[in-house]
Amino acid sequence: MSRHRDGAARRRMSRGPVIAVVLVVAVVLAIFGWFGLRDRIDAQRVSAADSCVSGQSTLEVAANSSIAPALTELAERYTAKNTVIRDHCIRVVVRAASDQRVLAGLQGTWDNATLGAPPAAWVPLDSSSSAQLAAAKPAFVTDKIRSLATSPLLLAVPRAAAQAISAANLSWADLPKLQSAADGWSRFGQPNWGALTIATPTGRDGSTAAALTTQAVAAALSGTAPVTAEVLARPATISAIAALRLKPRPQPTNTASALSAMTGLSNIKDSPFQAVPATEQQIFDVSQDPGSTPLATVQLAGATPMADFPFVGIKAPWVDDTQGRAAAAFSEFLGQPDQQKVLAAAGFRSGDAPLPAATPAVSFAPVGTVLPAPDAAAAAAVDALLTKP
Repeated sequence: MSRHRDGAARRRMSRGPVIAVVLVVAVVLAIFGWFGLRDRIDAQRVSAADSCVSGQSTLEVAANSSIAPALTELAERYTAKNTVIRDHCIRVVVRAASDQRVLAGLQGTWDNATLGAPPAAWVPLDSSSSAQLAAAKPAFVTDKIRSLATSPLLLAVPRAAAQAISAANLSWADLPKLQSAADGWSRFGQPNWGALTIATPTGRDGSTAAALTTQAVAAALSGTAPVTAEVLARPATISAIAALRLKPRPQPTNTASALSAMTGLSNIKDSPFQAVPATEQQIFDVSQDPGSTPLATVQLAGATPMADFPFVGIKAPWVDDTQGRAAAAFSEFLGQPDQQKVLAAAGFRSGDAPLPAATPAVSFAPVGTVLPAPDAAAAAAVDALLTKP
């Protein structure tokens, strides 16, 4: 009898481990099932995102013509990444447009016929343009503005004249005086060359460094940096800028065309102009043209204006949340080292990316003192000076 009870007890006791094993197996299977379900859900989410369930969204970027080609290359690179934002595949389109036309369009009525679709981001030549937009339409500008690259303003001259001009230690304040002299080249030991004529294109159809030149001249004359609206309203400043703009007639359409004309100079004496202020990158770019006569650059004494190419996100009725986020993401993308290398290869100073090797036209020498960008009121005063007849 006792053996019978002991056998029953042993049988009853053996059920416990079996139940425990069954429970462990059930928990393990439940865990694996959960992970499998989660992976399937994630895979479905990725698949839905990759298929752009909400279609394609185009990020329109208006850019100064100096930087537009490099940005176009980077936009194509970004688009090829198939970036998805809010279930939209993002396509970036860069359109070259003059700073003046974009600024006028954003402040007033945008003209699709001449400027294309209104932008969700804008990259002008320098911060004076973005400052004017922020002052006129503060609700249109995002809080984060990133400088994509920089390029100092230099004086481009024929190589034959560069050494003499460099040795003279010219300042920006000297340019109006040289423009007014009938024998400006005599100062540099070349009296047979006659007048030294400096082109300062102010055309609205292309990139121009005339605004930066005006700032540099005003700062050198007044000793004020950055320049102010009060300095620009002084008779001495107005007179100097008028003298600088006096010749040649007609002025080249824009800085790029002025540089191109100078690369083909065969006779300095008979040329309509022999110098033009331009950014280092603009001079580098035009000097890459096959068969061009090498230019040279002179860094004038005093504070040097710097084009800083700010990336300005636009908040406007035509910019939806997807495009706003895409603009921010593209801006971050442009700040990455691989993209900075593309900008540097095009002649811009971009982050820590190595610059191209020095050329006969551009040495990429260090810049001493940088002229700070003016505020919106001073930038508007510069534009007013340049549009006076």
